[in-house]
Amino acid sequence: MKLNFKVLLFIGLMLTVELAKAQSNKVQQVSFGVKVGANLTTLGTFTIFDKKYDYDYKTGLVAGLFSEISLLPKLNLVAEANYSEKGANVEANISGFIVNVKQRLNFLDIPIAVSYEALPKFSVFAGPQAAFILSQRSETFYNGVSNAKNTDTDKIAKPIISAIAGLNYQYKRHLIFNGRYMFDVKKGAKDKDPMFEDVRNSGFSLTVGYKL
Repeated sequence: MKLNFKVLLFIGLMLTVELAKAQSNKVQQVSFGVKVGANLTTLGTFTIFDKKYDYDYKTGLVAGLFSEISLLPKLNLVAEANYSEKGANVEANISGFIVNVKQRLNFLDIPIAVSYEALPKFSVFAGPQAAFILSQRSETFYNGVSNAKNTDTDKIAKPIISAIAGLNYQYKRHLIFNGRYMFDVKKGAKDKDPMFEDVRNSGFSLTVGYKL
């Protein structure tokens, strides 16, 4: 799977800045970890012939790395790099034809959040996220028969700007359970076609992480 050079540069700069901050102030503490879990996402609403159809939710894998920098006793800066499977299915009745569209989108998500320990072992967090499309696959069915397949990513915005908010629970020293909600701030399609105006990624993610 090929990654855009700008994506790799962005990740490298992000990690470099964080490590520099940690080294410049001995009061700060930096930790790293790995995480894995599942997404439950949708693509919002699809419009055709002035009629709106809601996408169903779709499950997917999420896995990645995270780093955490202690800013204050209860305040942390958290940066992640996650492989994230998103997508959804939609069904429409068009002139008597039942049309189903199944779509899977794979992203590299780069969220940066501020985390605050509201209660012992419990913390809340929120922040922006940049989502870089890695690949996508969509398939269209007419009355149950596959009619078209598409893997083109040229019409998808790069990056897609999102926002995240959620809750962490730290079990003992190393295990972290994370739940979050994510939504795109702007639409993911470059195309100005009104049928894609309300098509945006949103959904929930549950992961378990191991802090090294």
